[in-house]
Amino acid sequence: MQVETIRFDEVFDVAARGGNFSFRTGGQTHYGARLANNIIPAPGSTFAVAFARPGHWDTVLGWRDFASSQVELARPTWALWLCVVGDFYLVGLALMALGLVLGGGVLALAIAAVLLYPACYQTRRNRAVRRALQAGPADGDLLMAR
Repeated sequence: MQVETIRFDEVFDVAARGGNFSFRTGGQTHYGARLANNIIPAPGSTFAVAFARPGHWDTVLGWRDFASSQVELARPTWALWLCVVGDFYLVGLALMALGLVLGGGVLALAIAAVLLYPACYQTRRNRAVRRALQAGPADGDLLMAR
């Protein structure tokens, strides 16, 4: 994960319905940027953006507008766990029952652990992203997007 501080000098080619936009910062133009929830930054605003892969806008993990102290996550933890509960109800119970019949309680618990591990990993990553974005850069420590 890498956090970059980006000042959106100019925002253009806005597709408000899809949330896609292009922007200029520090004399460089970047096309095809997208933040989740159809967020379009205002021209002149400064954001801290957390990337899974530096500079790849399809790997945005979260962001924070420096005008507010609120951190937004690309995939909020509550939404993640809501999906996990649904998947667990639709598939997990049947797999656990099969594991219980074929291998006993240990196999059923192992299946439950395998099904829950990705959600636990994503929850830990969301916490790390939130901490990194809340820390923010020091004054004058402004990085430009690559």
